Amino acid sequence: MSSRLRFVTFFVTILALLFYPASGEAVFTEPAGGSETSLPDPRAKVSPKPDPLRGASGAEKPEELKYLPGRVLIKLKPPDAFSSAAATTNALNPSQSHFDSNTPKLNQLLTSKPSLANAKMEPIFRGKKPDRHSEAPKNLAGSFVPPKAGLRMTEPPAEDDGLDRWRKLDFDSSEDVEALCSEIMATGEAEYCQPDYMMEAHVLPNDTYVDGNQDGNWDTGAWGQTFENMWGLKMVQAVDAWDAAGCTNNCRGEGVIVAVVDSGLDYNHPDIQGNVFVNALEDINNNGRLDPTSSSEGGDFDGIDNDGNGFIDDVSGYDFTTCATFSGGACSQTKLRDPDPLDGFGHGTHVSGTIAAAANNGIGIAGVAPQTRILPVKGLNDQGSGFTSDLAGGINYAANVGARVINNSWGCQSPCPSNPVVEDAVRAAYNGGAVVIFAAGNENLDVSNFSPQNMDVEVVTVAAVDHLRQKASFSNFGDLVDIAAPGGTSGTSGQTILSLLAAGSYFENNLSFLIVGTDYLRISGTSMSAPHVSAVAAILIGNDPQISQEEIVGRLVAGASPFPSTPSVPIGEGIVNAYASLTEPFARVSSYQKFPADQYVVPQQEWELSFRILLDNFTAPFTATLSTNHPNIQFNQSQAQFLQEGTSPFANNDDSKFQLIYAGTEPVLLGDVPFNLHIDVVNIDLSTTIRLGILNLPGWPKLTGAQVPASPALADLDGDGTMEVVVGSMDKKVYAWHTDGSLVTGWPKTVGHWVRSSPAVGDLNGDGTMEVVVGSDDANVYAWHADGTPVTGWPRVTGSNIRSSPALADLDGDAMLEVVIGSLDKNVYAWHANGAVVAGWPQSTGDGYADLSSPAIGDLDGDGSPEVLVGTLHAGVSVPVDNKVYAWHADGTIVNGWPKQIGDWIQSSPAIADLDGDGKLEVVIGGMDGSVYAWHADGTPVAGWPIPVGAQVGSSASIADLNGDGSLEIVVGSTISATEGKVFAWHVNGMAVTGWPVTTGDRVESSPAIADLDGDGTLEVLVGSYDNKVYAWHANGSAVAGWPVQTSYRISVSSPAIGDLDGNGMLEVVIGSDDFKVHVWTLPETAADTKPWPMFHHDLWHTGFFHLDTCPPVCEPPILSISVTPAASWSIGNVVEEQMIGPSNLFTVTNNGNVTEAFTLSISGASAPSGWLAGTSPGADTFAMKGLFGPASGDPTGLFSTDDAILIGSGSRASSTQFGDPTLTPNGANVAVANERGLWFQFQAPTSTQYGGTQQSVAVVVGAEQA
Repeated sequence: MSSRLRFVTFFVTILALLFYPASGEAVFTEPAGGSETSLPDPRAKVSPKPDPLRGASGAEKPEELKYLPGRVLIKLKPPDAFSSAAATTNALNPSQSHFDSNTPKLNQLLTSKPSLANAKMEPIFRGKKPDRHSEAPKNLAGSFVPPKAGLRMTEPPAEDDGLDRWRKLDFDSSEDVEALCSEIMATGEAEYCQPDYMMEAHVLPNDTYVDGNQDGNWDTGAWGQTFENMWGLKMVQAVDAWDAAGCTNNCRGEGVIVAVVDSGLDYNHPDIQGNVFVNALEDINNNGRLDPTSSSEGGDFDGIDNDGNGFIDDVSGYDFTTCATFSGGACSQTKLRDPDPLDGFGHGTHVSGTIAAAANNGIGIAGVAPQTRILPVKGLNDQGSGFTSDLAGGINYAANVGARVINNSWGCQSPCPSNPVVEDAVRAAYNGGAVVIFAAGNENLDVSNFSPQNMDVEVVTVAAVDHLRQKASFSNFGDLVDIAAPGGTSGTSGQTILSLLAAGSYFENNLSFLIVGTDYLRISGTSMSAPHVSAVAAILIGNDPQISQEEIVGRLVAGASPFPSTPSVPIGEGIVNAYASLTEPFARVSSYQKFPADQYVVPQQEWELSFRILLDNFTAPFTATLSTNHPNIQFNQSQAQFLQEGTSPFANNDDSKFQLIYAGTEPVLLGDVPFNLHIDVVNIDLSTTIRLGILNLPGWPKLTGAQVPASPALADLDGDGTMEVVVGSMDKKVYAWHTDGSLVTGWPKTVGHWVRSSPAVGDLNGDGTMEVVVGSDDANVYAWHADGTPVTGWPRVTGSNIRSSPALADLDGDAMLEVVIGSLDKNVYAWHANGAVVAGWPQSTGDGYADLSSPAIGDLDGDGSPEVLVGTLHAGVSVPVDNKVYAWHADGTIVNGWPKQIGDWIQSSPAIADLDGDGKLEVVIGGMDGSVYAWHADGTPVAGWPIPVGAQVGSSASIADLNGDGSLEIVVGSTISATEGKVFAWHVNGMAVTGWPVTTGDRVESSPAIADLDGDGTLEVLVGSYDNKVYAWHANGSAVAGWPVQTSYRISVSSPAIGDLDGNGMLEVVIGSDDFKVHVWTLPETAADTKPWPMFHHDLWHTGFFHLDTCPPVCEPPILSISVTPAASWSIGNVVEEQMIGPSNLFTVTNNGNVTEAFTLSISGASAPSGWLAGTSPGADTFAMKGLFGPASGDPTGLFSTDDAILIGSGSRASSTQFGDPTLTPNGANVAVANERGLWFQFQAPTSTQYGGTQQSVAVVVGAEQA
């Protein structure tokens, strides 16, 4: 994974599917001030009428995340990150509860907080790493486990896995865990900090249930089913592999240690007790099995670490669990780790049986690799629950003991894209030579959202299929899934993976209806799929002990059986097949030389392409042929000779590259281009996809801690001339990043609950700098300055959750902004910039909630004062009575003709524009009744409206002259079904625009952005969809080349924002996603600055009001250039030409010797909005400029035309310490000025005597504020 979350939240579950519902709802309790709301299960498909309260404009709520109060997990930065001479120490004194001297800030934090006075700290990972060149431990049969020193490592292992820098800190449970983690990260001495999350369990031989009567047929009907009892064993062709002709050693996994990190093992079960790993040095009574009693009583436990690995009495694995009983979301009974991994839950035993149940012993079942040795590592307690630290420690232990395969049938129940402590443990195990297998998960979601399943290299991720070879309904999926395996399906009848039942376990006591015979159990889940793959990996290792992990993965994938039909979503390359993986020659693309990546391709452009291929069962040299079905990619050379890389299993064509040419007639973004590489000698076809098109801006995407349903705002917070990205996340934070992806100082800001409101940005207090305003589910509205400090008078509290986005406007005509927002408490609020309530507000919305639709603000009636509009919803009655669009005057009185009633609830936010060109505004909004409405200012319908679309409209309308005909068009998205969304475009008269609607692969609740993306003078439309894609279409409805672009999970309601973030003349597209990320793509061609609707609700103030100026009134200070004359006498410094000039820009005017000569400072350049003041308060050595933009007359400098500039004023130094306020003579009224405007001023320099020298500087601050 390329980026790592610094603070993560998730809940882990074992991946057995016991009572998995096809759909359903879960009840979540809102925070204080909120209400109890029933929300749909995130696994459920879209219903004809989704719950209107499910999230911010539709974003679904995540599972509540559970962790242990009073504990955090900390990864210290490496010693070389500290300047202290003590940095060579281990940063922890084991005898004390504090860090060593190289972490002074952490030490200070620990000693300054009373709740940490009795804190206890210890390392998470214990035990010694094995010597890779030493003799491996013996197994119970006395044969040697294949030594890791003989591994064919395809990449050198990392030297520092960082595990010794992880700490577990226990403290007073009254201390807020998340707040403490934030404080720890703020010291700069920790690499990660996270809570310790609670995890829960996600389940032809003569053996009775295989071929008990030895008639040569697979037995069926053990629980009344018509297919084979052991259909998984048959599907993976394990029996064929055991005695395959291609087997050169042992193909039943003999002696290979497979660790099962799970709920333990019933090591007394008669069908596996002979296949349990035994550490001979700890087997005190030498009977080849674990006897968990004192050695004084004839058992194995003597209280001594006989093998010196750091774990006492670990005869057959270890129990890493530290909580015996969970109750009410917390650990109610702790326990110590111990050497007895007996399974009291049942899940680990079932998994282990699939791998290693004995074959040909006349009872029960047979495992896929029936001679492997199971190393039981207990990380989940007898309730099936455990902690992150327990499981991570278990993975590390398994690797250190010598497991070649580590099976993990557990994972997050809700999305958790990063989990650093487990990822580090996995990475260390992989670098030590282990193959790490993970179940994909049972949420029917993309695995890119789940860690560590989303680790691309170090983990083999396994999806589930049923007995018909179809994707299991519950199985997670995605491009990061490697392979599928038998896992059953949902429902009681779908519990079809038969394996071992742990005696006395929870499974035995509670799942009697799934018990087969007396000692066996059938369940389903990706938990059951993963051990099929782990066992096949053990077979490959048993046959070739020196095989590398990359070769194992290559064989698993290359030998996979094809699906009977292409799955609707990716679940790997096929179904694992032990026989084919063992015997078939294979090749795999390991890497390739990317041809001009991430840029436009021009006609006749040529490039070369080379591949590195991993081979097995054949060697180079050989010839390969490259092809593609792309119509405009042709080959000058389509064949290439591959040569072996020495004695390694790799071959490449670096000396004989493929030669390609682009044959199109226009520059394009090619996007993902599929290629096929055919290796003639073995008749193998390798498919690979190379992206040529949209470029992720360096430093992006950025990972947050939860879903990002809010829409981003792009604004220059710090006045440096480049944009910052501001957005909230459901991890209870509001983020601000610079263009390069680094956090803005003072951010993120933490609030009390989820942030599904989209931030508005504007100068609230008139100081010339930006403020950020946003709502939260904690019922508060927050306002911060650009540096992250709270604005005086904020936050303001409402009566319930806030999912509405704030709108900013001058309601009362005092030249200061007010904040308007709706709440779930059925009120719309308005506050002044200082937090005081605006007279006449809040306004009630009757029985309708006002927290999904965001307010729009515009002067509906043309009286010079704005109106406020918002949609509402009323749920819970059969005939909705308060699904209305309200309109109020600025003083809170209702506008005549309003509110307007529609047929169902409203999630869409109003859009305002003069649609018909009559100088008066119209209002457009969508409804979940399947129609889009348009009304005149007086509430009468616009001719041709409403327009029925036959689908829910949760998207908000965007308005622009889409086709350049001088008339406006309306664009909006809709939800047709769970597999289809549409985006509509209509003319003002309600007629569809030619080429529209266009279709997406899932519902569209994101709101469109409209801009000229490619600089051709015509507009494009962008929108996100639940199918994990961002789409772009030309005005005629045709797709923009290179689009859609893919995210790793759905885009629920976040809307694209478009702007030139880095000031290089090329546009960026920014959007949030439910994959926990904020994505930024740059368009690799200079684009016109035409953005008529560039973001959610049009502008940074979220007015929803269409007008040509999308920065009402100044989201981007004018881009100006500065000069001084005469240059012979004066020079200007500390300013960059063409820089955005704001109040934070300080530059100097320096006299070069002739101090008696006057200077003229010229500030000129791009257009600025009319009606603006320039200046700041005077101070020491600061010249105060005050004046109005407007028509100029009498330009004494002759530097500007009379239409371009105005003389602001002149002044003189009043004393040796301070300038006097100059007398200002504005030249013209405060009226609009077309084209470019500038500012200049003259200053008569004092004499040299007054300056006291011949070279002095005058510091000048230039800014803008509303008139």
